[in-house]
Amino acid sequence: MKILIVEDDSIQREVLRQLLESRFQQEAKLREADNLKTAFAYLARGDVDCIVLDLQLPDSDGRDTFLTLHDKYPAIPVVVMTHNLDRELALDMIKSGAADYLIKNFTNDEEIFRRIVFAVERQRRGLKIPYEQLAEASLVDTKKKDPTAQTRRPHPVATIHVPEVG
Repeated sequence: MKILIVEDDSIQREVLRQLLESRFQQEAKLREADNLKTAFAYLARGDVDCIVLDLQLPDSDGRDTFLTLHDKYPAIPVVVMTHNLDRELALDMIKSGAADYLIKNFTNDEEIFRRIVFAVERQRRGLKIPYEQLAEASLVDTKKKDPTAQTRRPHPVATIHVPEVG
């Protein structure tokens, strides 16, 4: 699986990269971009299965970040990530075509892994899940695991349990 991480914060990007490398082991190629322009350069090569996208980038902001990318590459599933636990924004992103919505707390490697893998599989199989159901599941899962996720920033160092993949 080929995953493009689009995140301008180098610490956040590194934490997510390490988490995904550990979880996917040799089964994923990771690419990184710190702005939308660089992301488009990777996407132009046509070698991306999933995008993990921060909504706040130096050259794009909020909802427009996702829409700009999704309008040009609608066939690539996008897992949107943000610090903001905003139910309306989550629903809006899912309604607009995001594969999933992830709160940036990076404390649950299984949840992040599952959301990416499921987004790619849904896209490959052409499955459509009602946006209310997907957004509600995303927000409920996150709130149960970490009710302070909207205000707490992740720590750059984490211990990650890596179960067998395959």
